[in-house]
Amino acid sequence: MNKEALFFGQFFIDLSFRQTFMTMIFRLSGLLLAACMVAQLHAQDNQYIVKLNGDTIRGELKINPIRDNSNSMSFKAEGGSNNNIRPIRVKYVYYDHEYQFRSVPFYSQRLFMQIIKEYEHISYYNYIRKGNNSILTTKVATKPNGEAVELSGLTFRKQVTEFLDDCPEIVAKLESKKYRYKDYEKLFADYNNCEQPLVLAQGPSSTATEVTAATTIVSTTETAEASIDDTVQEKLTKVDEFGKYVAGLKDFAYANDVLEWLSDVENRIRQNREIPNYLWSSLNAMTEEQTELNEKAEELKKDLEN
Repeated sequence: MNKEALFFGQFFIDLSFRQTFMTMIFRLSGLLLAACMVAQLHAQDNQYIVKLNGDTIRGELKINPIRDNSNSMSFKAEGGSNNNIRPIRVKYVYYDHEYQFRSVPFYSQRLFMQIIKEYEHISYYNYIRKGNNSILTTKVATKPNGEAVELSGLTFRKQVTEFLDDCPEIVAKLESKKYRYKDYEKLFADYNNCEQPLVLAQGPSSTATEVTAATTIVSTTETAEASIDDTVQEKLTKVDEFGKYVAGLKDFAYANDVLEWLSDVENRIRQNREIPNYLWSSLNAMTEEQTELNEKAEELKKDLEN
């Protein structure tokens, strides 16, 4: 066999191999793409939100979980259209196995924060927000009574000593420099197991079941309702009257938000729980452009705080 025949024979073998190899690559790419699409559809099938009134709505979240979603998220309910959901209306968001969010009371507002861990006596979250030219992530610790602190590596020991001062054994360990910023997970776990009667100090709270960012929906069991006495019944009547007034308003953009706010407040009244300032601030923000409604909101606050 001459050299030219050998050359062309080798050429066609190489060409055939390349074609076979490229075919395999295209097929593998197609399979990977299909797998990704199935995984994405599966994730969307499992995405849902839990509203403040306890209703669970399944759908599709259109967010980047590591960007700033603190004030709102884009959510398309099954069979519905896209809507911006806000932390004043939604208490829990399930994006996937890794990323879940809680509507967290933080100073005078509610913000979506990524769940790290939630305990009975303390919880902590990633607070993700926009900086000047970047995305900033800090950790926020909260208690069931609404107290919150944004943790800083520079002032960590001073911060948490004041924040956790209702547990003397934890304070003693902090003063002996047992915990540093990198030990926050152990610190909060130890605080949750503190021997002091934290529940009595902080008021009623959620379940004692630990919830991590790798869990599914967070279930909460409120404390048993207090027996309804005349004072409680009178407050519930005031809430009901205010709700009927709001429901009768025309072209009020925040009607549903206020009604869900009232549902939250009604639960707190039945359980003899305090109505925190951030809730009153949110009601004021929703009603400030409606003079008469805003006045009635102020009256409701006086009635419920008596």
